[in-house]
Amino acid sequence: MMLMQFPTHDRVWCARRCFLLALGLTSCVFSSDEKDRGSGDSVSATMNVSFPDGSSTQVRFTRAALGGTMEFDPDDRPEMRRVLLQLESAAGEGVDCRIELEVDGYCGAGSYPLGVSAVGIATLFDCPGVSDDYESVINLSDGAVELRRLAVDAERGATAGAAYPVELQGSLSHSFDGIELDASFDIVGQIDGRDAEEQECGEFTPLPDGGSGGSGSGGSGSGGSDSGGSGSGGSSDGSTPEIIAGDIACQRGSDSSAEMIFVELQYTDPQGDFTVEQGRLTAHDPETSEPVDVLNDVLLCLDGQCVASWIINPLRCDDYRNSYEFSATVTDETGLESERLFLPWRD
Repeated sequence: MMLMQFPTHDRVWCARRCFLLALGLTSCVFSSDEKDRGSGDSVSATMNVSFPDGSSTQVRFTRAALGGTMEFDPDDRPEMRRVLLQLESAAGEGVDCRIELEVDGYCGAGSYPLGVSAVGIATLFDCPGVSDDYESVINLSDGAVELRRLAVDAERGATAGAAYPVELQGSLSHSFDGIELDASFDIVGQIDGRDAEEQECGEFTPLPDGGSGGSGSGGSGSGGSDSGGSGSGGSSDGSTPEIIAGDIACQRGSDSSAEMIFVELQYTDPQGDFTVEQGRLTAHDPETSEPVDVLNDVLLCLDGQCVASWIINPLRCDDYRNSYEFSATVTDETGLESERLFLPWRD
């Protein structure tokens, strides 16, 4: 099975598909029980980004979408367990400047590490003040999402299927390869959450003051472009997830501009594709197949697809293709890991 090949700009939309489907903000077809969507009625959010060349910019987000899952109990108020947030700058045809975040296993006010219990992407193509060299999609995997307040206005015994007012306050910090990104947000809106019974807490560090409000209780949480086609995975044992296709590609730039690597996987899980929490990319020495500490990172996974992208600078596409092999695995919420798939390079 081969992944579809996309032009460069379409590949970015593919990389965003995971969040957009979950939030219900695209025209893509999906079943009604997959929608975790809400809206931001009051949005106060900004992003500050600095780049390796010394330039920096500040972006004000004016639109937001909220989503997630809740744990419902006939004797208690519903508690958020999975949080999805999308922030967008000014609306307009072809304007693509946004942040998308997911916190899995929310259990109270605290700092949720990116690449562990939180994942996200920042799309900078049309953000004001971003030079052509840095117009890209950034995989947010080094830093943390801090949620200071998450309050759902619902009565005891509330059930799934209704819209509930929600207030979300927090911040984001990311630092990798010379790019420093910080954001803060204060959102008031509504959310329709699916039922998420018995979801374990993700890894997080409780805030010193315990935060304010919230859904769930704090505590010391612990987490449960070059050649080739598309690789395909082996057979599943009936319970572990399986990567069924995947590849890696590199977007070439000019002699002076940064280049980008993209990874895409398709997977299946006998327990349900929604149970896969994350994927992981690993670099290897091509002669020994031993892992090396280059571009080892977390992949965002949802609805049978994992994606990620990275700016590479000063190394170039040929440096990565000629010097390393890359493999990927996916892991579900029970800790079961797929067989490793080595990824071919795509033209």
